[in-house]
Amino acid sequence: MAGEFSVGSIVSRLKLDKKGWDTAVKDVEKQQQTMASFAKKHSEAIKTMGRTMTIAGGIIVGSLGFMVKKASESQETFAKFGTVFKDVIGDANESAKNLAENFGFQIWQQRLYCLVLGIY
Repeated sequence: MAGEFSVGSIVSRLKLDKKGWDTAVKDVEKQQQTMASFAKKHSEAIKTMGRTMTIAGGIIVGSLGFMVKKASESQETFAKFGTVFKDVIGDANESAKNLAENFGFQIWQQRLYCLVLGIY
């Protein structure tokens, strides 16, 4: 090509120092071995902990289910009480209030007490 000329050339050399890389890889390998050793040494404890957590979770879920069932049964019982004793519910509620204020009875205790003694 006309009018072109070469002044010279640039030679470059790229040298990668992978000493830091090798050190980091060795550190990771040591940590992997440490973790593997820990897991192997404590595998039974880890399994036991997992089983225990599973059992505890089951107990919690079962307890919640039991409480919901009992609350539903309690609500049903109160509804039946109101239906059966609808003619005297006003007197029963007044007696229950009296028992709560003077004797510290709970609602279910009050109604049971009123039923057993016939206080209306």
